Amino acid sequence: MINDATCTEGSSPNGRFLTDRQKVTTTMDTPTARTNHVRTGNIAQPEQRDSSQQTASQSSQRPTGQAPKIHSVTVIGAGAMGRGIAAANVAHGIPVVLSDTSQEMLSAGVDCVLNEVAAGADENLIHGSTSDAELAASGLVIEAIVERLKAKQRLFARLEPMLKDSAVLASNTSSLSITQVAAALNDPSRLCGMHFCHPVSERPLVEIVRGRQTSDETVAAAVQHTKAIGKLPIVVKDGPGFLVNRLLTLYLNEAIELVLDGMSVESVEQAATSFGMPMGPFSHLDAIGIDVAIRVGANLQAAFPDRVVASDLPVALFELNRLGHKTAAGFFTYEEEDVDRKLDSEVEQMIHQRRRGNTKLTHDETINRLLLPMIVEASRVLEEGIVETPRDVDLALINGIAFPRSTGGLLAWADKSKRTGTIPEWLKPYESLGKRYHPTALLREMASKGWGFYR
Repeated sequence: MINDATCTEGSSPNGRFLTDRQKVTTTMDTPTARTNHVRTGNIAQPEQRDSSQQTASQSSQRPTGQAPKIHSVTVIGAGAMGRGIAAANVAHGIPVVLSDTSQEMLSAGVDCVLNEVAAGADENLIHGSTSDAELAASGLVIEAIVERLKAKQRLFARLEPMLKDSAVLASNTSSLSITQVAAALNDPSRLCGMHFCHPVSERPLVEIVRGRQTSDETVAAAVQHTKAIGKLPIVVKDGPGFLVNRLLTLYLNEAIELVLDGMSVESVEQAATSFGMPMGPFSHLDAIGIDVAIRVGANLQAAFPDRVVASDLPVALFELNRLGHKTAAGFFTYEEEDVDRKLDSEVEQMIHQRRRGNTKLTHDETINRLLLPMIVEASRVLEEGIVETPRDVDLALINGIAFPRSTGGLLAWADKSKRTGTIPEWLKPYESLGKRYHPTALLREMASKGWGFYR
């Protein structure tokens, strides 16, 4: 069960589902996309052929199978993410069966979805159920339950014998391996990841995650359905944190490191928002939930212990039930439905007890600390083939975490930033902080050839 029965989290500001087609940033929206390119060694190189209309899903792990059209959807888990996914489907006229182990959560979830979608939506498009037979009858079954591998495996294994032959299974996991989630199935080819971003009503991106045995037909169906509900699909290879959460974790992790080094929470928040982020990193942690951040962070710390720094500060917040928006207290204390927020003395004391320095950085130095680890990790993502092009990275961050659109995206910003020298030279003053600031082979190759990510 997901312990979140409120309607506010994941909803649009006016309580209505926003039309995502109007918000998707395509290649035509970003300055970086105005130069057409193909991939050469994971670096974008000029090409004469016009590819400006190509979508991200066409350039990433391209599905080639025939996609069965999905006419109905089951969403299992009536928490914030499950409700948001259900609302996205209902808002586009697709019938949804919503389920949860808690009847209270299920009833509240159906009501929240109806409140969230556009006025005049057909109430018959959604209903709650706990019947396995009914859940398995849909063309697409998406789980949005607790982030535990065994729980997801048990759920899918239980439903698999009742599924239609053409049915697609999808996990909304934030960081677990899709290959491992599918391991309990007799037919793992029918399962993929469909990672919606929080809040679903405001973030167009859906990462379509191809597991080791996921079929082209499954990926094609997920891509087609994502477009049908007005979202932007980007197909990524399975790996810890996929694309967005892998990079986002480095950013949020570095924000915690900054305050432990001596920066104030508010100065880090102010640097991020003045750069163009919709909220500061600590506000972002409160929005996604401290408990969720701990689970995802633990998975990524286990995968990348040399780059994701373990900290007990979020754990200390969790132990005090300061989970963020859902408990009206996280790094900040919230009053009057999140209109007012403040950093109270309890959190300040927790930070003070763990502080190890008195670092004071300029705005530009703070931004470097926050974004350089993301750039380094993005180069690893390209080296590993998680996605194919720098454009995929930039589109994902713009549409997944609202990275400032005016920059063209993280890697476009890296290319055109006002700095002296190459990216490895940019990293040099920070290398003593750890491997997250060490240039990769790809970054060194780019420097030696005078290339940027896009040229």
